[in-house]
Amino acid sequence: MKCLVAALLISIPALAAGEGNVRTFERADSPRPWLWVLPDDSDFEWAEISLPHNWFRNPPRAPGSPVWYRIRFTLELQPVNYQSIYLSRLPITDLEVFVNRQPIWQLRQQYAVGAALTAVLIPIPQGLLRGGENVIHLKAFGHAVWYHGIPRVHVGDTKVLAEWAGMRSLIQGQMIHIVAAAFGAIGVLALWLWLRGGRDPVLFWYAISGLMLFATTAAWYLTLWRDEADGLRIGLVFLRFNGYLMPLLILHLRLAHRRHPWLESILWLALLAAIASTSVRGPWQSLAWTGWGILFAALPAFFIILLLRSPELRRQPAVVLLLVADVVAAALNLHDWALRFGWLDFDRTYLVYFVPPFVMLAAAVPILERMLAGVKATEQMNVELEHRVSAKAREIEASHLRLREAQREQALAEERRRIMADMHDGLGARLVSLLSVAQSGKAKPEEISEGIAAALDELRLTVDSVQPVEGDVGVVLGNVRHRMRSVFERAGIGFLWNVSALPRMENLTPERILAIQRIFLEVFSNAIKHSGASTVSVFTMRVPGAVRIVIEDDGHGFDIAAGRGGNGLANLQLRASQAGGTLVVESRAGKGTRVTLSLPFAGEDMPGNLPGTGQKAGSYPVLGIPPEASSA
Repeated sequence: MKCLVAALLISIPALAAGEGNVRTFERADSPRPWLWVLPDDSDFEWAEISLPHNWFRNPPRAPGSPVWYRIRFTLELQPVNYQSIYLSRLPITDLEVFVNRQPIWQLRQQYAVGAALTAVLIPIPQGLLRGGENVIHLKAFGHAVWYHGIPRVHVGDTKVLAEWAGMRSLIQGQMIHIVAAAFGAIGVLALWLWLRGGRDPVLFWYAISGLMLFATTAAWYLTLWRDEADGLRIGLVFLRFNGYLMPLLILHLRLAHRRHPWLESILWLALLAAIASTSVRGPWQSLAWTGWGILFAALPAFFIILLLRSPELRRQPAVVLLLVADVVAAALNLHDWALRFGWLDFDRTYLVYFVPPFVMLAAAVPILERMLAGVKATEQMNVELEHRVSAKAREIEASHLRLREAQREQALAEERRRIMADMHDGLGARLVSLLSVAQSGKAKPEEISEGIAAALDELRLTVDSVQPVEGDVGVVLGNVRHRMRSVFERAGIGFLWNVSALPRMENLTPERILAIQRIFLEVFSNAIKHSGASTVSVFTMRVPGAVRIVIEDDGHGFDIAAGRGGNGLANLQLRASQAGGTLVVESRAGKGTRVTLSLPFAGEDMPGNLPGTGQKAGSYPVLGIPPEASSA
C-alpha cells in the first residue's frame, strides 16, 4: 500500500512537469507591516518568501494578524481556455484570493478542515487574466501552533489542474472514506461471526477496530459544520487521527495471547483525556494536541515490542506480516509529524490515514490462519469423533448381540423348564397314574387304552404349544380342531366349527397357548363323557378390546352351583387366568352348556363381564353362527 501511495504522489509532480501551460510558483512577496485590507503594491515594502511557507517552522512576523502573499507573473496573450488556481492542500483558518485586485474566492470556515487534506481548485473568472502583468494576492489567516501555512501555488489550464485536484482528492479524500466504509462493513461482518462463532476475543477486537475506523471517519464530518471557535472541533479531529489505535492495540494484545486489564483501562482513559484536553480552547490546546499526538504516534512501536516478545510470533509465521505492518505504521506516523514540523516538504501528502487499513489487512492474515486452523481442527475432531462413534457403535452392537444371545439362551432355558414342568405335571402325571393302574392288575383294557390316549393328547398339546403361531389365535384353534375332530367322530357327536378371522395377538406366548388348548381339551372331554350332547359348536367373535371364543353343546346341562364343589370349574378358571383372559360357564338342566373364553388384545383393557353377570355387555349370540362371525 505504501508503494501504491508513493507512486500516486510521484505522479502528481510528474504531471506538473509535463504541462507547459501550468505555472508553479515557489516564490511570493509579503509586505513587512501587517495589514487587514488589500495593500497597494507601491505603498509598502515587500519581502520575498519561499513557497511552501510552513508557519510552524517560519512563523509570520505578526502572529494573530492576516498574512498577505503577492504573486506576479506575465502572460504574452490573454488566455483563451478556462484558468484556475490549484493549491495541493490548505491547512489554514481563512483565505481570500484576489486576481488583479478582484476578489474571486474565500475559504469557508466549514470547509477549512477538509481543505487541510484535499486539494483546492479555485476557478478564475473568464477574462480576468490579461496579456501582460497579472497579480494574485492571497490573504491568509491562521495559527503557527496548528502547523498552518501556504503551499505552492499553481496557475494554469483548468482541465489540467482538475486532473491534479482529482488525483489528490482520490488519495486524501475518497480513498480514505471508501476504505473506512469498507472496513466498517468488514467490522460488522466480523462482529456477526463473533456472535455466531464462539466469541473469539481476537475476532471481537478486529470487529471493533473496523467499526472504530468507520466511526472516527464519520465523526470527522461533524467538524465540517462546527464553528472554528468550538473547541470540540479540534477534539473530533484528534479522534479521527488517533481513535482507531485503542482497539488495534488491544487486538495486538489478543493476538499475542496477553491480557492487561489495567493497561487497557489506562489507554482508554488516555484517549478520553486527550479528546477532552484538545477540545477545551486555551493557550495549552495546541500543546495538548502535540503532546498527545506524539504519544499516540508512538503506539505502533509498542505494538512491535508486544509482537517481538510474544511466543505466537514463533508459532504463527503470519504474525511477521503484522510486525512489518507495524513498522510501516510507525514510519508513516513519523513522516506526518516531520511534515507538520517543517522537516519535509509542506506539499507532501499526509499518510497517517493509511495506517489503520494497512495494519488491519495485515492483522486479517493471522486471524484467517486462526480461523482456518480452527476449521481444520474441527474437521479433525469430527473425523476422530466419527471413528470413536463407529468404534462405540461396533462395541454397542457386539454388546447387543451378546445380550440377545444371552436372552435367547435364557428364553430357551425358560422354555425347557416350562416344557419339563408341563410334561411332569401333565404327561408325567398321567403316565404315573396309568402305570399305577396297570401294576395293580385290576385295570381293564379299555381304561388302559383311554389313559394312553389321554397321555398322547397331553403330549400333542405340549408339542403344539411350542409351534410358532406369530400371535395368530386362529392357528391355535385350528390345531385344536385338527386334534379333536376324529375324537368327536368316534364318539358320534356332531362338531360345528365357525371361527371368524381374528386379529393378531402379540402376547400369545407358549404358556398361554397351552392354557387355551387345555381349556378346550377339558371342555370337549366333559361334553363327550358327561353331557350326552349330540352336537358341540365352536364360534368366535370380536368385541371392543377382546376376542371371545364360545363352546356350546346341546346336552342335558348341569347345576353350576352344585358343580362348584369340585375342581373342574376351578381348573378352567385357572387355565383362563394363565391364558391372560377370563372365562364364564353358563348351564341349566336340559338347556346345554356354554363356555365363553375372552382374550384381550395386548395393551388393551380386559373386556367387560359377560351376560348373566348382572352387567350389560352387548348382544350375545345364540347357538349357531353369530351375526358378527363368518365361517372359516
